[in-house]
Amino acid sequence: MKASIHPTPLLAFAALMLCSHVQGQTIAASSNSLAVCSDHTVWAWGDNAFWQLGNGTNSNELTPTPNPSLTNVQAVACGLFNSMFLKLDGTVWACGFNAYGQLGTGNTSDSYVPVMVSGLTDISAIACGAGHAVALKSDGTVRTFGLNDMGQLGNGTTTNSSLPVLIGTLPGITAISAGNVRNLALDVNGNVWFWGIGFPSGVTSTPVQVAGLSNVIGIHAGGSQCFALRGDGTVWAWGNNVQGALGNGTTVSSTVPVQVSVLSDVVAISGGASNGVALRSDGSVWTWGLNNDGQLGNGTLVNSLLPMQVPGLAEVATVCAGAGHVFATSNDGTLWGWGRNEEGQLGNGTLASVLLPEPVEGLCPLATALPVQEEMFVQPMFPNPSDGNFTAHVDNRATIVDVHILDATGRTVLSEWLAANNGMVKVTSSGALPAGIYVVRMLDGLRVHQARLIIR
Repeated sequence: MKASIHPTPLLAFAALMLCSHVQGQTIAASSNSLAVCSDHTVWAWGDNAFWQLGNGTNSNELTPTPNPSLTNVQAVACGLFNSMFLKLDGTVWACGFNAYGQLGTGNTSDSYVPVMVSGLTDISAIACGAGHAVALKSDGTVRTFGLNDMGQLGNGTTTNSSLPVLIGTLPGITAISAGNVRNLALDVNGNVWFWGIGFPSGVTSTPVQVAGLSNVIGIHAGGSQCFALRGDGTVWAWGNNVQGALGNGTTVSSTVPVQVSVLSDVVAISGGASNGVALRSDGSVWTWGLNNDGQLGNGTLVNSLLPMQVPGLAEVATVCAGAGHVFATSNDGTLWGWGRNEEGQLGNGTLASVLLPEPVEGLCPLATALPVQEEMFVQPMFPNPSDGNFTAHVDNRATIVDVHILDATGRTVLSEWLAANNGMVKVTSSGALPAGIYVVRMLDGLRVHQARLIIR
């Protein structure tokens, strides 16, 4: 641990974002960047002024660098000047800036290496705000800690806490997202809950349900706006719209959700300070809003009031927006980045911003990448998107002996299936899988048959 004198960060203007993807956030970005590798180690790069890379120094890293002290990690999150790591055993670890207790250690001393958050076990998801943090337990309850001047902790007070506190008023929660000074939670019935500071003003220190939204399958609390992804593939947004972050063709802000124009068949969402990112079921990426750092990835610095497709990307599996930069992970495990790079957060060895997607070189195999075994064949499946029940076409000569459905971290989440017949494999999930992007792998003893499955 390291005690220090803390400068006051500009919390109201920080942009620290979570990344939308299945079953665990394996890429995270703020002014630094984090990636979970297929071996569950962590690589980090970018801003390290407050030890947020967790490598024992405060020197920035311009290229991805492994952190040998972090193993068995399944998910990561970036705060303004701190980072969090969720391990496979359900414990949470944190490092960096801790003036408000956002490391959850019971004190306000910074830490230049990861330390365990006190009292958290059986955690399934994590999120970081500008000065606070949120953790979701597998039983659907939510804990928060850190800065609480705007009700960010959701416990009915505005008192900071350096230890996790329970939000007792939320129903069963399946997903969480933390913005600068606001939070979203998604419950089992597809309803969205909000707490913190709203737009244009007003503190909500206990969660309230967001009116006008139903059948929601994804959420994202951005810098000055919030996003919700509905089961019909549409995206809805509310908050500050001066830079076009709501994506509805106007600059009129809204206190209630409005539909983002142009978009359909969306499977994942993310956002930055005043910009949005969407991943469609065809693997294409769309961006809108503020573009002062090239975060729209379209080769310009011109804002866009409507979503535009990012050129040069295909077969993308995950998206993640940081503080002025964006990442996209393709199905083959390649990480693509663009936008702001003043702290080296794109990992390309320079400090120059990038206006079009370029691959992050020298990075470990990501947790979203599947190992290739001898021969691998992409197979058509229908329906896709699916409700979890689908049929896959395979080679008529193949005798399928094993079927697994993997989440984005490479973990098997389902192996329930019916025997192959006449070149088809029927899989029934009985609604056991949450919405998101998965990979179906079928083994015939010699070859691996693979296909991407989108579940809504």
